[in-house]
Amino acid sequence: MVTQDVHLPSPVPNDLSSIERPQRDVYGAYAQARARRAHVFGEHDTHALHLGVRYDWDSLFGAGQSPSIRIGYVGELETCRGLVLAKLLYGTGWQEPNPRQLYGGWLGSGSNPTLRPEHSRTFELDLSHTTENLLNLVSAWYAQDYDTIVQFAGGASNKGKRDVIGVDYQFRALWRPKHVDSLSVWGYYSYLWSRELVFDASGGSTYKPIGDLATHKLWLGATAKIDKRITATLRSRAYSDRNTVATNPLGTINGAWIFDGHVQIDHVGTHALSLALTIDNLLGTAYSDPGIRTADSGDEPGHWNGQAWVGSAGFYNSRLPQPGRLIMVTVGLDL
Repeated sequence: MVTQDVHLPSPVPNDLSSIERPQRDVYGAYAQARARRAHVFGEHDTHALHLGVRYDWDSLFGAGQSPSIRIGYVGELETCRGLVLAKLLYGTGWQEPNPRQLYGGWLGSGSNPTLRPEHSRTFELDLSHTTENLLNLVSAWYAQDYDTIVQFAGGASNKGKRDVIGVDYQFRALWRPKHVDSLSVWGYYSYLWSRELVFDASGGSTYKPIGDLATHKLWLGATAKIDKRITATLRSRAYSDRNTVATNPLGTINGAWIFDGHVQIDHVGTHALSLALTIDNLLGTAYSDPGIRTADSGDEPGHWNGQAWVGSAGFYNSRLPQPGRLIMVTVGLDL
């Protein structure tokens, strides 16, 4: 019998390198001050100025954009036709990369251990009018992000920029019509305009709308209370078509309008017992949300091409189907 020495590879050392087990220390301090004054223009106005300063230090990223600031003005005016409220807000901040973006482990995952924090600044203006039975609120805001993290096949870098402008309107009304204890109706509409810096394979860049954001969103609902025992709610949510991120081959996810209903009866037979019926997606609407991350799988079914199986184009679903009609019956016992 002939024997031969076999040389096995040396075991991996137990000591982990710094990138395999990063250690970080994070410190922060926040200070806030408020100045308030009333009766500046008359007997029914009040004004408040808020100032906040936050300082952060990270052993990996240093002070980032610190100190970040928050400034806010709030003014109130009481009139014979209700309360008028105005807010003007401004703030800055920074967000460090998450561990996966830093230490994804391979370039195809879009990671880079030298990434820096993302920075942002936000402006917001709110105006509202409130009476005994009605609330109206209009809000306009602008968010600017820079040094945002852009992921690509070779890694990731802080060369992105994003701008988002939003206008929101909200109302809430309360009535007490005949044969109804109370009727509450509410609505909310949101409009978004956005753009982000997109890079092509040759390194060129251009601004395009941010993917997966719906330009228009709408929420409507009403709640009626009857005979002090019965509460019925009908609510709905709608959004327009969404253009997907560039890596999603579908290009567009269709919008939808979904309705939910809820009815609850209290004191059923005994004071402590209640019965409720909830139906989510009342009409059984078929709708989907965009996929997460690169969302590059496509939605073509797999097939055989001769002897080769052709499956998904990527790892992440391009479309995430949402639940259909859900019916729940709940029995409550209040002891």
